[in-house]
Amino acid sequence: MNKSSSQYDQSVDLIIHKFRQHNGQIVKFFAAYDEHFYQQEVTSGKNRASYLLGHLVVANDELFPFLGPGDMRYPHLLPLYFSVDRAYPDSELLTVQALLGVSRQI
Repeated sequence: MNKSSSQYDQSVDLIIHKFRQHNGQIVKFFAAYDEHFYQQEVTSGKNRASYLLGHLVVANDELFPFLGPGDMRYPHLLPLYFSVDRAYPDSELLTVQALLGVSRQI
């Protein structure tokens, strides 16, 4: 293994470590309130907190192919949370608890 490859691997390991650390803080924050709380709009006429969490989960999942350690684990969530909030019926979206479960798996 050459020096630049080793530095790259160390950098990716550091990024993943920091990602997991911050992801844990996000999970802790969103686990603090009940589902109803996160169904409210952040600002009148804007996205709901539950949608923003879904968007964040999908964005985090997209990091892994970018960094190289693997493919997205939940590509089926991409169209649901990288569109406009309420583009899909609530019945097709994951609950906050389910999104937190996905987030823990990333």
